Amino acid sequence: MKYSEKLQLLLKGVKMEEIKDLEAQEKEELEADSGNEELDKSEEIQDNKADGEALEAAKSMIEELETKLGNAQDELTRLNSEIAAINNRATQDEDLPRYDATAVFGELFNKAKQEV
Repeated sequence: MKYSEKLQLLLKGVKMEEIKDLEAQEKEELEADSGNEELDKSEEIQDNKADGEALEAAKSMIEELETKLGNAQDELTRLNSEIAAINNRATQDEDLPRYDATAVFGELFNKAKQEV
């Protein structure tokens, strides 16, 4: 226990005997924890192995999904180009209205449409 912690407890009105009991409990806990450190290390190693395996599985899944996404994007690009080709053919096959010079001048100098 730190000196500042002891001082705070004394200022709160805790007796010195109780502080010594707390220090003894703290010391026992530290000794118990030191015995458990070896077990904790072995558990940590096992946890790290499990985490590593999970990480590898996640990486492989990400690569697989990236491949599927790339394939889907390639398919989408191909379909878009096919749709554009179909639209271009349909537009080219359309018969546009043919205007002669009289009809063009009639549209240009139509006074009813100039009011707009």
